[in-house]
Amino acid sequence: MWICSLHIVRHLCIIGFVSVSFAKSSRYVMTKKRPLSQLRVAVIGVSRAGLPLALLLAERGHQVVLVEKDAAALKTLQAGSYPFQEPGAVELLQSCLQKECVQLSSDMSVIRGCEVIMLAVTTPVDQGLIPNMSLVDAAVDDLQPHLSGSETILLRATVFPGTCEKISEKLSKLPALRV
Repeated sequence: MWICSLHIVRHLCIIGFVSVSFAKSSRYVMTKKRPLSQLRVAVIGVSRAGLPLALLLAERGHQVVLVEKDAAALKTLQAGSYPFQEPGAVELLQSCLQKECVQLSSDMSVIRGCEVIMLAVTTPVDQGLIPNMSLVDAAVDDLQPHLSGSETILLRATVFPGTCEKISEKLSKLPALRV
C-alpha cells in the first residue's frame, strides 16, 4: 500500500496514469493519451479538488466511485448540480452521470476493489491557517475496514508535514495491511 500526497501524482504522470496541471482558476487541466488499462478509482470527499479530479478521471475511462458522507451534497450531485463555480463542470458532471461512468455513494464499502483511493476531504483552516484534520482522520478510520492492502492511497488536502507518515503508521497496525 502506498500513501502519499499529491506530489506522487507527478510520478503517476510519469508512468502514464494522468497528466495534471493547475490553471490560475485552480481548475485541474488533465490530458491523457489512452490509459494502458482502466483503473477502479475511489475519491473520498466532494471537495474543490476531489470532485473535478473524479469527474475527469471518469471522463478518461476509469471506473470512479465518489464517496461523500454529506447527504445534501450527494443529493445535489445526483441531481446533476455542481456545487462550485467552474466553467464546463456542470456539463461534465451531467455527462458522467448520464454515461454512468461515476458512481456516487455515501457507503464507504464501495471502495473495495479500487486500485487507487484519493482522500480529498475538506480541511478547513482557522484564522492562523492551521488545517482542521478531523475529517481526514475520520475518513482514514472509515476506510480501514475496506482495505485489502494492495491500494495506492493519495492524500489531496491541506495538511501538516508528516501527515502521510501518521496515516501510514495508523494503517500499518492493521494485520492484513502492508504499508
